[in-house]
Amino acid sequence: NSPLFFIVLGISALYSFKTISRNKDWKDNITLFGHDANISENSAKAHFNLGTSLLIDLYPVEKDKVKQDSILTVAINELTKGNEIIAGAAIFAPIYNFDLGIAYMYKKDFKNAMINFEICRDKYLKPIEVYNILGTIYYNLNMYDKSIEAEDSLIKYSPAFSNAYFYKGKALVAKMEYEKALVQYQKAIQLKPNSAELYYNRAIVFANQKNYEEALNDYKKTIELNPDYVEAYVNRGNIFNDEKKYEEALNNFNKAIELKPDSDKPYFNRGIVFINQKRYEEAIKDFTKAIELNPGYFTAYYNRGIAKFNSGNKESACSDFKKAAALGYQPATDLYKQYCQALKR
Repeated sequence: NSPLFFIVLGISALYSFKTISRNKDWKDNITLFGHDANISENSAKAHFNLGTSLLIDLYPVEKDKVKQDSILTVAINELTKGNEIIAGAAIFAPIYNFDLGIAYMYKKDFKNAMINFEICRDKYLKPIEVYNILGTIYYNLNMYDKSIEAEDSLIKYSPAFSNAYFYKGKALVAKMEYEKALVQYQKAIQLKPNSAELYYNRAIVFANQKNYEEALNDYKKTIELNPDYVEAYVNRGNIFNDEKKYEEALNNFNKAIELKPDSDKPYFNRGIVFINQKRYEEAIKDFTKAIELNPGYFTAYYNRGIAKFNSGNKESACSDFKKAAALGYQPATDLYKQYCQALKR
């Protein structure tokens, strides 16, 4: 019995040692899969596991933008290696392409994302997810007809998927086909009646059609569903300004500033209302704040120049017109030539 005991003990010790050795790398998935990718350079699975783990486990929890970008770069490299290793094994390739597409989406590299998701589409991998993502990618690449086509394919697979109607509507808006867009938004709202974003986007269409009553109704609904929806207050304020309901406009811009004091747009738009009310000093303060938040805001320089000009400070106004013109705003160039060059003579 003694020899057998020692053989069993030896095998047991060997497996225990391997387990302990492995546990050194088992701090987390990243460490484990990084180890596997290093020692198994020709393993597509090892590179795929590392790339996917970086994408799923590490990227979402990293707050630093530079580090996030580095994580995505390494993830893309690992997933690409996995694809290169199994280039001939088409049955597995789309799985890697799907995650590669996600990584490129996070990087906002929509062209490479499109290439990978089109491979998935052609291989019939995850059709609902792929058509949903492709519709968004095409939209971001201004390929609106292809976006609509992708959303129509998604609707065939999943007719109750509200996001498909939403993005089809957005693509139709980009094509300025407003009535068709409204039909799609209505379908999306029927499927998802508590979505503030849907009412907000439909309100934009109504506003583009100058149907301010319906737009205001939808902005009201947006704010009921999400009281912190800053853009809804801003857009509603713009309508009130157009209707010369200046106090109501100011109330909305004030609320937007309260909710998001580091946003340049509410200050700018409130400045426009102050100009309309001939409250030029207050307008100048708001345009100055907008410029502090966004130094390239050429229309803020232009309108601050108008407020200064109307308040009698023509020299400073010309300085603002000149700055706006230097930033490429043609109306500022025209005003500078009309009023400021004459002042220098």
